[in-house]
Amino acid sequence: MYCRNCGSKINDKAEYCTNCGCKPLNGNQFCQECWNWFAFLFGALWALTKGVWVSPLLAIMLSFFTYGFVGFIYACICGIRGNYMYYNVYVKNKQLLI
Repeated sequence: MYCRNCGSKINDKAEYCTNCGCKPLNGNQFCQECWNWFAFLFGALWALTKGVWVSPLLAIMLSFFTYGFVGFIYACICGIRGNYMYYNVYVKNKQLLI
């Protein structure tokens, strides 16, 4: 298991990270799927401030070629899956494309 704060490797049964002191999350925690208004209204800007950087950069680049249509679609996707995208970055240290 890796620390969600500093990224260093820690023991699975450790109560705190030996590097930064952050308490690791247990395996029983999950992401609540619901509509995220901030993610919908601010789209790529919201995602970039939350550490999700792969999908908003792709959406911004594609928006230049589609005159903003992809930006609107991406805002809807962020509204629906924003919490899950943030959960994957914060807990699992994994970037999702969408």
